Amino acid sequence: MRRRHLFDNGYPVTTSTLLAGSHVLLAISNAQVRASRHRLACSLLQIADTSQRVMSSLAHHLIEHGQPTLNHRAEVEAGGRREPEEHPAREEPHQP
Repeated sequence: MRRRHLFDNGYPVTTSTLLAGSHVLLAISNAQVRASRHRLACSLLQIADTSQRVMSSLAHHLIEHGQPTLNHRAEVEAGGRREPEEHPAREEPHQP
């Protein structure tokens, strides 16, 4: 039994037509691989950017809420002190 092509509609297909069709499918798959690699690279860049923003946001949150950062902890363990900053006292208690 002769092999049939997917789009032959029941008509006999020559070898050259099958060969041309395989070249077209190969070109399409190569283009899809290139596009997939591009999308993967873009996703990896976005992940790297997001992780940097998350770390920055976490550091900002820790500083705002008075929790010591890793650098401050290292200073405390090394014997350093954190001096109060030059801010006037609040007139009213802090409201969360």
